[in-house]
Amino acid sequence: LRDKFSSRLLQRAQLPERPWIRASVLELRPPPGAGSSGKEAGSRSCDEGAEAAAFEAARALGPISALLHVPAVPVVASIDTDAGLGVQLLGDADGQMVGRGPCWRTEAGRVLLAVQAFKAAAAHAPKRPPPTVAVLFAIAIQGHVDSTDACGLASNILGEVTQHVSDAFSSALREVARGKGVDVDALQVASFCVAVTRARGDGSTGGFTSLRAPLADAVFWSFRHGAGPCVVPEVCDLRLPARILGHWAQTCLSSAGGLPFPQGPDLLRASFEVAVDACVVDLAKLHDALPQASSALSRPGVGQDSEALSARQQVLDVRGLLWALDPPVEAWAAARSPEEFWRSVRQFLQESPARLAAAPCPEWWTAAAPQWDPAVLRAVAPFHPRLSCRRRRREFR
Repeated sequence: LRDKFSSRLLQRAQLPERPWIRASVLELRPPPGAGSSGKEAGSRSCDEGAEAAAFEAARALGPISALLHVPAVPVVASIDTDAGLGVQLLGDADGQMVGRGPCWRTEAGRVLLAVQAFKAAAAHAPKRPPPTVAVLFAIAIQGHVDSTDACGLASNILGEVTQHVSDAFSSALREVARGKGVDVDALQVASFCVAVTRARGDGSTGGFTSLRAPLADAVFWSFRHGAGPCVVPEVCDLRLPARILGHWAQTCLSSAGGLPFPQGPDLLRASFEVAVDACVVDLAKLHDALPQASSALSRPGVGQDSEALSARQQVLDVRGLLWALDPPVEAWAAARSPEEFWRSVRQFLQESPARLAAAPCPEWWTAAAPQWDPAVLRAVAPFHPRLSCRRRRREFR
């Protein structure tokens, strides 16, 4: 699993009074070396493998409003209480100084990799802006400070450290994004110190304490400046029997000379398959218009078992129902009138599994449905013209 991203759901929340509004927090862990430059990763193929893995992870997670990026290590701050709480931040943009502090090029590379992957996975919604980035970092205080004073000192230097992280990360992001066709100016980035810990002499940390106020500010900023909610239509009855009848009727009316009646089983099966294929084309448009990996909400009594499925997967399941239809063309061919024929077709469709087909249904689905036209009841009898020749008698005078 070295070339795979791992993900898990941390929390999902919804409003009790409006259950169709949901917010989920997911953890996405990159593989080792993901987001590093070719020199750091060892080869270009490693970067290409990380990009492919990130794209697959983005497709699985679906549309994202904001990225909450957590650096691998805390930002180390050396505090000298004898010099009036002087602050010295250890680690430069490469994280090489004293061997402590985040390597901002690596952190920016991981963020850029995720942003590119989510943008590519959302190709069905080209107008959707990229997700915003909130850098959630921890500060490790180094120096002779009592544990009871650590949080208070962190609050005093919070603004200075946050500005340093914002500048270092933005600078590294611009450098990493150079030549990759990414508009860094259009990417909103903010930094928040959400935890404080103590830095030991051996490089380890201890006494981790979370800062709830900055964490709440980060979440609020992400929701306010994020890419916006992903709107998934409610699961409704697709009314496939009526849609198939509408497509079949429109096809018959467009035939030259009108609808011939009666027809043989082979012609009826071919006509039925044309109507089903037209419905499959409609389902393909619906499939492409829906976001990936988004669970949809179902109305009471409609699609009760479909909530755990993604919106696109529900459409694919409906397509399978259409392809599994086996029409009784022999019985249809024995109909004695157009009224009896269409009545048999309607009865078959209303008793088939297609009547229960449900999926996320936007407004245009119903508006674009073909309409049944009673004009198909006016059929013409097929005939085969006779070939004859007239013998003319030539008279001689």
